[in-house]
Amino acid sequence: MSLKKRLFFRVSHALATLSPNFFGLTEPYHEIKTDFTLPGGAKVFLGAMLLDAPKGLYHRYDYQSICAREHIGLVVRTLEALERETHLWGGVKAANEKQYEAIDVDVINVSIRDFIAHFKHTEADFVSKFFQAMEAIYAHQAAGKNVYFHCKAGKNRSFKALTTYLVYVQCHDALKAKTVTIEQLKATIHETCKHVHIHRPQIIYKTPRQQSDHEAFVLACFEAYLEK
Repeated sequence: MSLKKRLFFRVSHALATLSPNFFGLTEPYHEIKTDFTLPGGAKVFLGAMLLDAPKGLYHRYDYQSICAREHIGLVVRTLEALERETHLWGGVKAANEKQYEAIDVDVINVSIRDFIAHFKHTEADFVSKFFQAMEAIYAHQAAGKNVYFHCKAGKNRSFKALTTYLVYVQCHDALKAKTVTIEQLKATIHETCKHVHIHRPQIIYKTPRQQSDHEAFVLACFEAYLEK
């Protein structure tokens, strides 16, 4: 990691320690209400991680109560790098899966790099793995399971995964038949991002550059998916 990036994370950590709401963590998650029906009539939530949060930066939320209250049946963890046991911040550990398993909550892991506009900067064969995860989430929801998407603060990586999933749901049949057009995807991605932003304003989707980068990432994923 570069010196500039290390400095950025140290400053962010210090600010978050002084002000828990620096990352919007006084509201750890939000239900993303859609104007279309999700598979199985289930719900989706976007938020911060619920387990093993480093002291000072993230509160340790009562994940059992949250999962029970929101009837969460699946947690989608969007990690910086799945090949490492710990997350960039040192918080996420493989042991989390056993804790979720103990309360009958399934876990799906997705690897997405932070602050990128194109999937080619991620691990090899990313698109295949990414859309295998989308299909698995879709199947869980078809069985009626509510899904909680999270990264660290529920603002960037998990937003990418959630946007992709919601577009995947809306265009599911056309994607399978490969009849969806790029223009349709662009419009759906744009409207979906705006919709998510209404429900969780903490997401990194405020400036034109942020919006462009995020939408470009999601569109590139779908373009690669359709080429396969």
